[in-house]
Amino acid sequence: MDHKDLANEVIDQSRAQEITDGVHRVLDRIAAAESMAGREAGSVQLLAATKTRDVGEIMAAIGAGIHLIGENRPQEVTVKAPGLT
Repeated sequence: MDHKDLANEVIDQSRAQEITDGVHRVLDRIAAAESMAGREAGSVQLLAATKTRDVGEIMAAIGAGIHLIGENRPQEVTVKAPGLT
């Protein structure tokens, strides 16, 4: 079984764009839902789970507007953290 290098910081442009497009789609849907519910803009926050994603993918998500990230696998945090500081 192949194992992904979670410390990898290199991401190709097409994958980075795919992540950016996905983040923007979700943020737009959140903004629309806030508006429809009569909630203040920005009152709902997106928490992105980074399970099985490498540092390059996480940095692309942060660059696209993600401000909160979560990881539920302690062994992955120790591998990813140096590239995210």
